[in-house]
Amino acid sequence: MANVSKKVSWSGRDHDDEEAAPLLWRTVQPGDGTPVLNGAGPTGPQSPHSESSQIGQMSGVEVDEELLDLEVGPPHPFPKEIPHNEKLLSLKYESLDYDNSENQLFLEEERRINHTAFRTVEIKRWVICALIGILTGLVACFIDIVVENLAGLKYGLIKDNIDKFTEKGGLSFSLLLWATLNSAFVLLGSMIVAFIEPVAAGSGIPQIKCFLNGVKIPHVVRLKTLVIKVSGVILSVVGGLAVGKEGPMIHSGSVIAAGISQGRSTSLKRDFKIFEYFRRDTEKRDFVSAGAAAGVSAAFGAPVGGVLFSLEEGASFWNQFLTWRIFFASMISTFTLNFVLSIYHGNMWDLSSPGLINFGRFDSEKMAYTIHEIPVFIAMGVVGGILGAVFNALNYWLTMFRIRYIHRPCLQVIEAMLVAAVTATVAFVLIYSSRDCQPLQGNSMSYPLQLFCADGEYNSMAAAFFNTPEKSVVSLFHDPPDLGRPWQICPDGSCCPAREVMSTPVTCLRRREKVGVIVDVLSNTASNHNGFPVVEDSDDTQPARLQGLILRSQIIVLLKHKVFVERSNMGLVQRRLRLKDFRDAYPRFPPIQSIHVSQDERECTMDLSEFMNPSPYTVPQEASLPRVFKLFRALGLRHLMVVDNCNQVVGLVTRKDLARYRLGKGGLEELSLAQT
Repeated sequence: MANVSKKVSWSGRDHDDEEAAPLLWRTVQPGDGTPVLNGAGPTGPQSPHSESSQIGQMSGVEVDEELLDLEVGPPHPFPKEIPHNEKLLSLKYESLDYDNSENQLFLEEERRINHTAFRTVEIKRWVICALIGILTGLVACFIDIVVENLAGLKYGLIKDNIDKFTEKGGLSFSLLLWATLNSAFVLLGSMIVAFIEPVAAGSGIPQIKCFLNGVKIPHVVRLKTLVIKVSGVILSVVGGLAVGKEGPMIHSGSVIAAGISQGRSTSLKRDFKIFEYFRRDTEKRDFVSAGAAAGVSAAFGAPVGGVLFSLEEGASFWNQFLTWRIFFASMISTFTLNFVLSIYHGNMWDLSSPGLINFGRFDSEKMAYTIHEIPVFIAMGVVGGILGAVFNALNYWLTMFRIRYIHRPCLQVIEAMLVAAVTATVAFVLIYSSRDCQPLQGNSMSYPLQLFCADGEYNSMAAAFFNTPEKSVVSLFHDPPDLGRPWQICPDGSCCPAREVMSTPVTCLRRREKVGVIVDVLSNTASNHNGFPVVEDSDDTQPARLQGLILRSQIIVLLKHKVFVERSNMGLVQRRLRLKDFRDAYPRFPPIQSIHVSQDERECTMDLSEFMNPSPYTVPQEASLPRVFKLFRALGLRHLMVVDNCNQVVGLVTRKDLARYRLGKGGLEELSLAQT
């Protein structure tokens, strides 16, 4: 295949407006260079098991679009190593700032908050959680009602057609109708996801877990993502795919929480001037945790389950007050769903539908268990575990195949349509081949197919396939009888110090720096820093000591408002910059190219002392990789500076630097980097 050369964009600025793209599939050849994260130039000594022999400054890399490594040996029953595409890290993704910048503006605002203001903020938090629960419950109701009505129309039309052609002959037309309807729904759903908002694909749970742990995924909590997610779920379920509408509720609740907590919509360009205090990553993170829990509660009717999901599976930052707020949002969510559905079904206050999954009512008196059934349950568990392992192995191979060959949007749409058509075909063949007829059991079968059965009977196989996935499970529970473990690799990097992980050299700024120097640093594509160490003013003969840390987003706001020392001395600055100015620019900070700086302004000076974080987190060069990882995980850091014994900056560690190292088959290995 042809080799193409692609430029590596080192811009670390707001990637939120860029489309999320899959990893580049490339074959890493010996001697290939990989770009340096957050800096340019060679790193320290590499691990002996590193895949790349050197990391250096590069303006472009040769990308080999071979999808298969032809140098790999003959096929093996199980892959000897993780395919190359999993050894690439995407430079598209950034980290969220879960560490508040304790500069002078922040500290002054905190000091101004009295007891009344503090109580007001707490009340607002509870109000936001209530709104999150209400809106998440309403979205769940909307999905459930639309799915029920669209599925009713589809299956009703197919049932009438099958009943008609059973007597006349020509059931092939019924099969064609079923496959066409399924493909049409799935075509629409897959197109809006593949071409409009790819991040809305799947359940969204992995993306929300990443967000709660500090990974900024483009468009993951956008309003457009919510609309596409809800539409895709409805069309997928109605299209007959083996999916459920419960899992995506976690993503939907998270998007609702992220939007409500900010008091404005950047997509609709509407600012309601409320909840401005919560316009920062730390506050949004807590509300997204509540939204994820509300989604679980609405899906399964389990408020406690929602809290436990956020606690155990999602968030890494927790406190007691957050527990009660999340539980409150979860209760509001399931109650809203229950209440609205009771009105929709004409049984107001009959709160028997706490979640989207409802398996009906069970007669516990008829469910008597005896001790001799325990071995049967054990055997069922063993068989289920074996089948689960086989399923995972097959799913792994299928996923690898799809990643290698079906990565274009048009191919993904075609694949989804084929799956929908094949699903309808297999279901029709099984129903047609079955001669198991059962007497009608009241409402247990929503769309009973008589087919070749006698009057008053229905085809039992149709109960499993001629239904939505949820109702198919209900039929398994209520129809007459007779009819893995998560793991995580823990890197063994105790012998790997921080100096071998960090990016170096680091671009530093002085406390009083020229505007021209700052603009050049931000515009330099070879330096994708999002945080810049601030050092003391000194000559260039010796390294300067660390004084603080300032973010790219903060510098952008300072340049936008022309916060220059000379303008301040001349009285040209109308007012002092406030913390609200930074929050108003959040989260879409303008790129440096959009800010005009004249030649005269380039000679001005900026004083960063007031706006930098004077107490950033640092580690010595000898700090081990596990300790650095613990600091990132426990404190939610985005940047961790490495200093020497004289408190001079020698390197910078980011989340990507940590993610480059994993435990390979031969020990600690380093992953390659991809721009997409």
